[in-house]
Amino acid sequence: EPSAEPTTGPTAEPSAEPTTTEPTAGPTAEPTTGPTAEPTDPIEEPEPLVSASKSTPPAVLYNCEFINMWNAADHPIDYPGPDAHWSPPVLASHSSDYQMWGTGKLATSGVQTVAEFGGTFDLEFELDDAGDAVGDVVVGDGTFNDVTQRQTLKDLMVDAKH
Repeated sequence: EPSAEPTTGPTAEPSAEPTTTEPTAGPTAEPTTGPTAEPTDPIEEPEPLVSASKSTPPAVLYNCEFINMWNAADHPIDYPGPDAHWSPPVLASHSSDYQMWGTGKLATSGVQTVAEFGGTFDLEFELDDAGDAVGDVVVGDGTFNDVTQRQTLKDLMVDAKH
C-alpha cells in the first residue's frame, strides 16, 4: 500500500537551496521541504487558477463626494446653530495591519481628536507613522453648513495591498 507521507532526503544531485515539492500520495499528505524531494507516485498537476505571467492588479483611483444635507432649514430641532460645521474628511487606503477603530476597541487618539476638536493633524500623523500599512491619504476641507454644499475628495489610490 502506498505511503501517504512525502518522501524526503537528498537525491543524486543535492541542491544548495531548499525546495518544496508536491505530496506523494493520499488526501492528507503535506509538501516536503529539504534539499530536494521527489514524489514516489506520479501526481497530476492541476491547471493554475491564475497564469504565472499575470502581475498584480493595477492600482485604481477613487473620488469621494461629500454632500452636506444637514442644515437648520431641514433639521430645525436641536440644530446647533450658525457655527455648525463638519471637520475635514480624511480618507485612507490601508491594509488589515492598520485599524483606526474596531469592535470592542477604542478609536485611536487621532480619531478621538477629530471627534472632539475637529482637527485632523493627529490622525494624519498616525496614518503617516503607520508606514507601509497605509497606502494613500486624502484630506478634504472643513466646511460650515449652508443649505447645500459639497466637496469632492479626488484621487485616493487603492491597490491590491491597501
